[in-house]
Parts: sequence; C-alpha cells; structure tokens
Amino acid sequence: MGSTELEIVERIDVGALLKSIGSLQDLELRRTGLGPSLQQVVDAARMLFKAEGAGLMLVGEGEVLRWVTATDPRAQTLEAAQERLGEGPCLEAFHQGVVQQVTDNAVEERWPDLAKVLRHDGVHAVLSVPVDVAQGTVGTLNIYSNEPREWDHSEVNAAEIYGRLVGALLGSALAAELQGQLVEQLQWALEHRIIVEQAKGVLMGREGLSADAAYQRIRSVARSSRRPVAEVARTVVAGGPWGRQRNPDDPPARPG
Repeated sequence: MGSTELEIVERIDVGALLKSIGSLQDLELRRTGLGPSLQQVVDAARMLFKAEGAGLMLVGEGEVLRWVTATDPRAQTLEAAQERLGEGPCLEAFHQGVVQQVTDNAVEERWPDLAKVLRHDGVHAVLSVPVDVAQGTVGTLNIYSNEPREWDHSEVNAAEIYGRLVGALLGSALAAELQGQLVEQLQWALEHRIIVEQAKGVLMGREGLSADAAYQRIRSVARSSRRPVAEVARTVVAGGPWGRQRNPDDPPARPG
C-alpha cells in the first residue's frame, strides 16, 4: 500500500511576501509623511492578500480605537463601525494583543451588532493583528474579504509581519520627532500603553496573575468604577486603592 503525501498550498508564498515588504523598505517618512506612508502599507497589504480592503486603527484619547487609514471607503466604514459600536475583531486584537479571525460572518456570534454591518457591506471574513510600538500594543492592522475565508498560516504570518512593519514605521516617526495630529495621537497611545503595561507587571508580581488576567482585572475595575483604564493603571502603579468605586461627587476623570 503506497503512502499518500498531502500537498499543502499556502496562499501567500515567501517570495511574494518578501517582494511586497521590500517595496516598502525605502519609505522616507520626512519626505512622504507618516499618513501617506501608512496608506502605502495598507494598500500593499490589500494587494498581497488579494483582499477587498485593509485598514489601520490606533488608540486615541478617551481610550477609543480609531481608524487612521484605509484602502477604500468601505474599509473605512467598517473600522469606524467598530469604533462606534465598541466591538469587533479589531478591538479584540488590540485588547488581547493576539490575532483575531472572522472566517465566516454568517456564523459569527461574538459581535452581533458588527455582524449586521459586515453583512450589509458584503464582508464575510476579517483578519486583525495587533500593532506594537516599544512592546506595547497601540493599534491593529486589519484585512477584509468579501468571501468566507479560512485564514491559513501563511496569511496569519504575513499579517503579523506587516503589523511589525507598521510598528517600525510608527516608532521611526516618533524617533524622527515628526509633527502632526497623527504623531500626537501615537505619542498619547504609547504613553497610555506604557502605564498599562507597568500596571499589568505590578499585578502579575503581586497577585500571581497572567498578563491577560491582569489586564482584564484592570479593565473590569475601570468599567465598574467608570474610570479610564489608564487612570486605574496609574493608581495600581502608585500603590493606591485602585479598586475604589467612583463617587458621583468625584471630579471628572482625565482622558487616558
């Protein structure tokens, strides 16, 4: 009885990935600007994945994940919908710091309100990867497909590499001290994530929690006390009573 060898065909081969990344290696931030450079990245990602859309979201003041750039108006609408609804794979990838996949929106149950928007716009599959700067997650890179799609290993790997490329661009923009609203948002996002990461470390050491459990604890207290996550994180780092409920007479919380 002869042996049967299964042939695994990956959707994105290494050569195509290297060619796509190579085309973006010479982006000149000072000449091109951060916004146009990020636009080139999401456009290249859409082409590499043979997808219908791609976009980038960054966290901003008020701890809201906001769309920054997209390949087309529909991708922009989908990112804005997740910002408005406060749910979806983009937000989950940001909060959890891990890749999120929607393979078929017709059977997706995690985000019912977003599912309606995806159906209306004819999008069936989404791949979202976290974007990190200085070891802190500041946003997500997102790919949209019109057809149901089982994202394979090559696609997830390529998306993660693209996410690291975006992170490197954002880090370079900060190092070059570029000016503009987008850079200001990035600076805020980085400062926000640094304090959150510090608070997670405190809880992990003090209470023996995993990184995810520590972050979920901070988020839970922030929601129940109606305080920004970063405010709770600062209190944790300072060693104060971080679990206290906010009183009606308390002054308004500062953003982030």
